[in-house]
Amino acid sequence: MTRSIPRTTALLLGMSIALAACTEPARPPAQPMAGANMTDMPMPDGIAVDMAAVPMYPGSTMIDMKIMPHEEDDMTGMAFDSPADPATVRRWYIDTLGAKGFMLKEQGTTVVGTDPAGNPVHIDVKPAAAGHSTGVISKG
Repeated sequence: MTRSIPRTTALLLGMSIALAACTEPARPPAQPMAGANMTDMPMPDGIAVDMAAVPMYPGSTMIDMKIMPHEEDDMTGMAFDSPADPATVRRWYIDTLGAKGFMLKEQGTTVVGTDPAGNPVHIDVKPAAAGHSTGVISKG
């Protein structure tokens, strides 16, 4: 079956117009991300929430994140790789977060306690290859 050039052109033009009508430009969030933090994520209501819940040890890389986003203080879990041994990373969390009102203590390979609002915090840090450590921060 062959089509004429004008008919094919009309078909392509019609499809282009239909597709253009289906696209909607991206809308910026109602509120800008707080401090332009890379872990801030705009929620459906447009408010930015810091999804990391706690800072990461300097030079760390986020490996995975699990979120139960019903409320701002709901459960989050973030896996990371840090360029330091586990004892150094655990001590850094106790000192750094303690200065921000967290109540934490070390229990074996884990740092446990509460955030300033009294919500549970659990940071498990274990050895990894090349002198690194890997861990999971859980909040909520």
